[in-house]
Amino acid sequence: MALEDSTTLNGLVRRFVRGENGVTYDQSSPSYEQEDFLANEMKAGSMIAIHGDLIHQSFENQSPKLRHAYSLRVVESDGCKWVEDNWIRRENMPEPLYAP
Repeated sequence: MALEDSTTLNGLVRRFVRGENGVTYDQSSPSYEQEDFLANEMKAGSMIAIHGDLIHQSFENQSPKLRHAYSLRVVESDGCKWVEDNWIRRENMPEPLYAP
């Protein structure tokens, strides 16, 4: 959810527009043509939902304004195995919010 307006100047989210035949992941870090990405300008309060397989990117904020956003990541954990170098993987799980 954008807490500030998101523009090309402050590094908005760009999503990859796949071809008619979809996308094939045949290498670990493929490169893509920048013209294949769609810029998603957002007003503060707008929300975007991104599937984990969606290829997307953001660039550096080059404006004098901040680009605050609220991010929520949801993962089905049953049977989920994180790779060791996954940036979102936690070493210590947080305390539960409620008593069992």
